[in-house]
Amino acid sequence: FVAAPVVSLSERAVLDRSDFCYAAAATSPPVGFAYTHLGAKQFRLGLWELEPAPRRTADLALGASEHDVEGLVFSPDGSLVATAARDGSLRIHERATGKQLALATADEPLSALAWSPDGEILLTGSWDTQVRLWGGKVGKPLVTLENHADFVTGVTFNPAGDSFATTSYDRTLKVWRLRKETG
Repeated sequence: FVAAPVVSLSERAVLDRSDFCYAAAATSPPVGFAYTHLGAKQFRLGLWELEPAPRRTADLALGASEHDVEGLVFSPDGSLVATAARDGSLRIHERATGKQLALATADEPLSALAWSPDGEILLTGSWDTQVRLWGGKVGKPLVTLENHADFVTGVTFNPAGDSFATTSYDRTLKVWRLRKETG
């Protein structure tokens, strides 16, 4: 959504004309951009800095071409980027270098991805009806919820980070309260 009146729009840069692009995410400052794209034989993650002029910082192999990488999100501080793929992989990369910091796997294809506002939790939805919470910096499995009857299509946290919502092909939108242990 746009929170202020739009004064003008103009094309800023064309970053890729060679591949099919699947997911995109942006962060700032400085303005960074990430996208997943299908190369000749594999899915890839493209990382860019857009200021002062567009510059590619990394283009990384993520997996085989038959496993779409549709989940893509920056950490709240913009220093990390995570991807979720249909091969069940959840990857966390350093934004500045593209270095892979963590790789975790689920038993089923991952279909949706969100990062908590405090950066501590990654949330995934999957084809097997499950919603999973992972440690946000290391991809460690925390909790698996099995409360949808069909493919999970979307996940998101509220701005306070104390709840999250999930949507599914089962025609439901569910809101979950999140309580963290203290001490």
